Amino acid sequence: MKALLIKDFAYIRRSKLLGIVLILAAVFAFSGNNFAVTYLGIMSATMVQTSFSYDEYQGGMKYILTLPITRKQYVQSKYLLALVLGMICTGIGMLVQMLPLMTGEVGKEVFVLIPTSGMTVLLLSAFNIPMLLRFGAERGRLLAAATLIAVIVVVGAAVVVPMKMLGISPGDVDVWMACGVLSVVVAMALLISYFVSLRIIEKKEY
Repeated sequence: MKALLIKDFAYIRRSKLLGIVLILAAVFAFSGNNFAVTYLGIMSATMVQTSFSYDEYQGGMKYILTLPITRKQYVQSKYLLALVLGMICTGIGMLVQMLPLMTGEVGKEVFVLIPTSGMTVLLLSAFNIPMLLRFGAERGRLLAAATLIAVIVVVGAAVVVPMKMLGISPGDVDVWMACGVLSVVVAMALLISYFVSLRIIEKKEY
C-alpha cells in the first residue's frame, strides 16, 4: 500500500501539476477570490485521474498486478490517495481562507469554506475512480464528468425547486447544517463508490 502511494505521488511530482496548482491557488487567494478552495479540490481530483493514466501507460497495469499486492489493495490506495490529497487541500484551503484575517474582514462563510476543497476532492473521486477502473483513463474521465454533471443537475433541481416553492432563499439556510449534510453525502458516496470499485476490478481483465 505504501509503495503504491509513493508511486502515485512520484507521478504527480513528475507531472509538475502540483506546482501549477499551488501557483494558481496563490493567485486566486491574493486576488480575494473564494474560488481558490474549490479550484484546489478540482485540480487535486485531476491528480488522482492522472495517476490512473500513468498506471495504464504502455500496459503498466499488467506489471503492477504482478507485484505482491492485491487488486483490493490497489483500489484502497486510490481512495487513500484521494483522502490524503483532500487533507492537503483542506490545509492549504485553510491558509488561503485565513488571509482575510490580516485585513480584519472575515465572516463565518470563510470557516465553512475551509473544508470545501477537501470534500470536493473526495466527491469527485467517488465518481471518477469506478469510471476510470471500468472504462480506462480516457473514456472513464469523460463518463465520470458527464455522470457528475447529471447528478448535480438532478440533486440541484431536487433542492432548489422545493426551496422556491416554500419561499426559502439561500441566505436562510444554516451554513453549518449544510456543511454537515454535505459531509454525510460525501461519506456515503465514498462508501458506495469503494464497493463498486472493488466489484469492477475483481472482474476486470488486464
